[in-house]
Amino acid sequence: MKIEEIKKSHKRNLFDCGIKELNLYLSKTARQHHEKGISKTFVLIDELIQNEIIAYFTLLVCEVKPVSSVKTFKNYPHLLPVLKLARFAVDLNFQKKGYAKLLIANVIHKAILISQQVGIIGITIDAKNEDVALVYRKYGFISLGDELILFMPISVCLQLKI
Repeated sequence: MKIEEIKKSHKRNLFDCGIKELNLYLSKTARQHHEKGISKTFVLIDELIQNEIIAYFTLLVCEVKPVSSVKTFKNYPHLLPVLKLARFAVDLNFQKKGYAKLLIANVIHKAILISQQVGIIGITIDAKNEDVALVYRKYGFISLGDELILFMPISVCLQLKI
């Protein structure tokens, strides 16, 4: 297995995670946004099955408003820089095989590396529904007011052993 930046040679049209919006983003938009620097998309491939995408995630940097109930945000300015996990999907043929954990570990690793070079205080995710939010919470993400907007401070990323 290998996680790499999205390329033209990847078979994006074959990917189906069961969510039309995520499939369309991968097939029509992800590579163009990647090349333009709008966001960065990474794909999980099996090197034995050339260019077939098993899963993918998209990252970008954005700002969030601090939530007073989150201890991490105490004494921070009005807007806070974070790494956003904008999209995350596993193909239906590969779901429930541990690939989500592998990808989340890679996202956390990238967040740590980015935080050493650029000012970010954590990772944020807008979960699609409560079931998805539960999955992220089991890795240590916490709610930011709205139960579906989740956050993990860099300090927590550094402590995880995923």
